[in-house]
Amino acid sequence: MGGARQAMRRSAQGSRPIIQVEPSDADQVWDLLALLGLVLSMVPTAYAWPHLPERVPTHFGASGQPDGWGPKAMLLLLPAISAVMYAVLTVAARYPHTFNYLVPITAENAEAQYRNAVTMLRAMKAEMTCLLGYLTWQSVQVALGRSAGLGDWFLPVTLVVVFGTVAHFLWKSYQLR
Repeated sequence: MGGARQAMRRSAQGSRPIIQVEPSDADQVWDLLALLGLVLSMVPTAYAWPHLPERVPTHFGASGQPDGWGPKAMLLLLPAISAVMYAVLTVAARYPHTFNYLVPITAENAEAQYRNAVTMLRAMKAEMTCLLGYLTWQSVQVALGRSAGLGDWFLPVTLVVVFGTVAHFLWKSYQLR
């Protein structure tokens, strides 16, 4: 495969090659979606801040209805978590040789396995930042009286998307062995 540069070093795990995986087009789309999710978690809060009541939803139950309320400063927690997660997963994607894999990593499969793992991290980063962005948006909407909750579909769709993504990339890793 072309798109990766291999260092002349070996990782601390022993025989794993250290390869810098260059982002694919799909990786760049995932990164753009993650950035969009990050913005979505920050802009609504900043824009609506002066208009928010002192008590805002801080937790939603499985039905999507708010079941916990707290000070509006709690809304700052979601964008903060999103930003930290974005930064940590962005940095982690630079070190795929340190990840745990389902299959042994060899010189022959390292690039494909690393690329798959890095793409999975980027996809998860996009999903999580978009999820937190949506939660922030809906929390603001509920606080302003424009919405009643997240919707009945939120939890099942979230679980299917997140676990489906993980299952897809684990299956792909197994196939790339």
